Amino acid sequence: MLGVASPGREQREVLRGHEPPVFFIHPQWAVLNDIHVNHQQYLDANGGHRIANDESDHHSIKTDRIAAGGGRWDLLPGLRRPEKEQT
Repeated sequence: MLGVASPGREQREVLRGHEPPVFFIHPQWAVLNDIHVNHQQYLDANGGHRIANDESDHHSIKTDRIAAGGGRWDLLPGLRRPEKEQT
């Protein structure tokens, strides 16, 4: 699973100037587990319901939860690190 993070409001200003864009690479099972654990904690803290809309199926992932995967191209077998990121 490869996804592009959608930063929260507080992180948009920090990420806005990145050239090239920052990618966070994690195994699909790790992302799904993170969503499950964090969403369950949210529901537990709010009486088992979403505060604004119980019908929503959206869950945001804040950058700090996935930061360890920033630029981890080595997790993608068979792919080389992009030239611009090489040091």
